[in-house]
Amino acid sequence: INAEYGGKVYKFAEGIKQGDTFLFFGRFMVGTFIFSIRGKGVEGLRITIKAKGASGTVMFSAYKGGKMVSKATGPYPPVGRGNRYAVLIEVAKIGYYITINGARYTVFKHKIALKLLTGYQFSGLGKAARARWFRHF
Repeated sequence: INAEYGGKVYKFAEGIKQGDTFLFFGRFMVGTFIFSIRGKGVEGLRITIKAKGASGTVMFSAYKGGKMVSKATGPYPPVGRGNRYAVLIEVAKIGYYITINGARYTVFKHKIALKLLTGYQFSGLGKAARARWFRHF
């Protein structure tokens, strides 16, 4: 799947389940990049990465009815302007295990039931990302 920035929601054929893995990668160029796992009126996981020179900031959040219900921030992710990145998201019982450029970055606990999540979306500025969803990778 080649996902271009602009907001198209890509649907999961069979929903999202424990054991699923999502990988997206590309080159982080400028501004803000957002990836979300979502359903109708909810976002189970939103990853927001902002470029600031050679490094950046990262925020993980969950939304229900347009309101943030959970938020976690990290220091500087190993992703900087002009650098290549690879983000791996593993769906586990307690939450999402997130690995950035080969280093385990954080665990973001589930705040939205998996059965409510029906697709994923990219948005923000920069080059297109390549993405792949794996069932029990």
